[in-house]
Amino acid sequence: LDKGALRADVDYNARAAVKRFTPEAQQLLVDHNASRGQREQEDKAVEIQRRVDSVQVAMESNLRELLMRGERLDQLRDRTAQLHEAGQGFHNNARQLRRQLQWKNWSLTIILCSVVAVVVYFIMLASCGGWALKGCFR
Repeated sequence: LDKGALRADVDYNARAAVKRFTPEAQQLLVDHNASRGQREQEDKAVEIQRRVDSVQVAMESNLRELLMRGERLDQLRDRTAQLHEAGQGFHNNARQLRRQLQWKNWSLTIILCSVVAVVVYFIMLASCGGWALKGCFR
């Protein structure tokens, strides 16, 4: 058998089978095909609704994350302002402390130099023979 003859035979058998359907069976077949099309459209509608719900959930999640991020940014901004104020206070206190320590250092240096000068003077008094220091400058 050649392919063309086999195909024509299959087509003929299929057409003959369709013609043998009773009108009621044909109506059932039409109804089934119509309900299948309706089911496919309902399935598409359900699929679209599922996608919409999925997108809605994702958007709500993104909005929540965005709000949380905004709150964290506000907290970070507040902490930054507090740190800036604390840094300014630290800078001012450090400057004041440095000045106090400089004055203390200068005063100790002056006192030490005065003590050394007095000690040297008394050593000279003892070695030169009195208050007039006549023995040292002859």
